[in-house]
Amino acid sequence: MTTTDSLKDFYNPALGVPWVNNSKMTTAQHLERVKTKCEYEIKITEATSAFSRGDGLAALAIAGWRATIAAIEALEKVDYEFGPPDAVARVLCNAILAAWPEEVL
Repeated sequence: MTTTDSLKDFYNPALGVPWVNNSKMTTAQHLERVKTKCEYEIKITEATSAFSRGDGLAALAIAGWRATIAAIEALEKVDYEFGPPDAVARVLCNAILAAWPEEVL
């Protein structure tokens, strides 16, 4: 994962307080685990009979996991190719972390 730990200091407007990462993982590690989990779920789902039958729900789930992966990869580009993250990147990071608590990884 190339996302730096500077992401842990993002402001979370939903909470009205700065983001504080109280977990044992850094924000970068958390995002990497989310990305790995999404990649795993895509492989598992694509191997199911529901996916091979063209089940719409399976296709939607895969699309959601791919969107999450794309968002994490976009955060990596913001941090490394375009300089320090801005407010939009911070909101995106907080949304991903909130949607993927450690318990589900």
